[in-house]
Parts: sequence; C-alpha cells; structure tokens
Amino acid sequence: MSTPPAESDRRPMGAVLVGGHSLRMGRDKARLVLGGRSLAERAGELLRPLTRTVVFVGGEPDGWPGPHLQDAQAERGPLAGVVAALRQADVLVLACDLPHIPPAFLAELLLTDGVLDGALYSGQAAGSQPLAALYRRSALPAAELTLASDRPSMEAFVSRIHVRRLDDLALRQLGLDAGIFTNLNHPGDYQQLLAMEHPRA
Repeated sequence: MSTPPAESDRRPMGAVLVGGHSLRMGRDKARLVLGGRSLAERAGELLRPLTRTVVFVGGEPDGWPGPHLQDAQAERGPLAGVVAALRQADVLVLACDLPHIPPAFLAELLLTDGVLDGALYSGQAAGSQPLAALYRRSALPAAELTLASDRPSMEAFVSRIHVRRLDDLALRQLGLDAGIFTNLNHPGDYQQLLAMEHPRA
C-alpha cells in the first residue's frame, strides 16, 4: 500500500468494497463499466473529494485504480473488508454496487458528532444500509469481535456500536429518497442502467 497521508489530514480514509463472488450477476460487479468507467472507479471518484485517500478492499489484488487492501479474513463477507479498512483509519465505506449514492449523502455522514462510532441510513423505506456508511476506529473492537463470531454480518456489527442513523426525513431534507440505495444484483439491473445511459432515439 502507498505511503499514508499526513496525520494533519483528519478526513477519513475512503474504502471501496470490491470483494464478493457476484454470483447473481454472473461476473465481477466491481469491473462492470458504466459511463466509460468501472463501478469500482466510479465509487472511488465519489469518495476521493471527501477523504484523505481511497483504497479498494477485497477481491483480486490487481487492476484497481488505486491502492488495494485484502480482506481481514477470507470468505467472511463485507465485514472483513470493513475490518481491514478500520485497522488503518476512520473510514467512509462505499460498496461498489451502489451506483446511485450522491455526494450529498456521503458529505452528510461526515457531519456526525465525533463521540459516535459512525453513521448510516436506517429508515423504513430501505431498511439499514451499512455499506454506504461512516465508521470510526472506535468501532474496530466491535467489528473484530463480530468478524470472529458465528454471525459475521454487518447488521450484527452495527448493533454493537453507537451510530447516528439517518432516517427518511433526513434524506428528504437533503433532497434525496431511498432510491439512492438501489444496488446492482442481477444482469437485468445492469442492463437497465445501461439503457438509461443510452436511451433509444
């Protein structure tokens, strides 16, 4: 990994989660191209203005548009990527398959009071969204404890920490709705995005 930035830059590190088997998609979601850029690259560009550096966590070690971190433990889901990133710094996490997340939402997460372990959306319209979230290093012990448990899920991890939960009202105040959390799971989801990008005349 490249030389860390100066400690005077207190912004979090950006972490694009690019691991997972993409079984439903049938190919690596992180490398799907939209608007001439891979989903991983698009996520990295979104995080870069808000963070001190951006790393790509999980997946194959090569071919990413920036430094790569291996998951803290193989085959343990996205929490293994979050743990690897948290071992480095506070982290603004974004899964590569959430292409609709706008900068305004991520910027709002960064306004969270420093006494909390992080922030994420948790509302009625889209449930809990722990893969577009802020986590501080104070959450690392809980993350490692959850990763070592028999239920290494993001939800179990979040239940152990003190986070700010943005609800549907908070989204509306930002001029947003829960559609920003629509992710890509199936080939049809990707084809629909491509069709929106290049509508028929």
